[in-house]
Amino acid sequence: MSAAPHVAAFCKEVATNREIWTIQFPDGSYIKWENATGSEIFPVWSTKSRVQKIINYEEEFEGATPVKFSFDEFLSDWMPILLKNATGLGPNWAGENLMGWEMGAQEIIDRILKQPEGLINVT
Repeated sequence: MSAAPHVAAFCKEVATNREIWTIQFPDGSYIKWENATGSEIFPVWSTKSRVQKIINYEEEFEGATPVKFSFDEFLSDWMPILLKNATGLGPNWAGENLMGWEMGAQEIIDRILKQPEGLINVT
């Protein structure tokens, strides 16, 4: 299965809604993943409903909540940290085994900024 439609949907929805979602645990920490090579991945979703499905699937996420960041907040607060730590993004991971693609954070942001949907003004 190609990542293209999956990633395209993520980018289109983020550009339109101007928000990015993730999972926060009761202790205040956020979901993170380590891939087979040991690199850290920060899973993110384009809608609350997508995040809620993941929380509902995974017993280990019991008590976790969907958390929304505005796109501008994500750019200013999260991107510098992600880039500094070479953390990738996992856009719209799905299914009971939390599967999906991982991409560089800057690559995903560049794709979102190129979307014709929404009026993204980055200052």
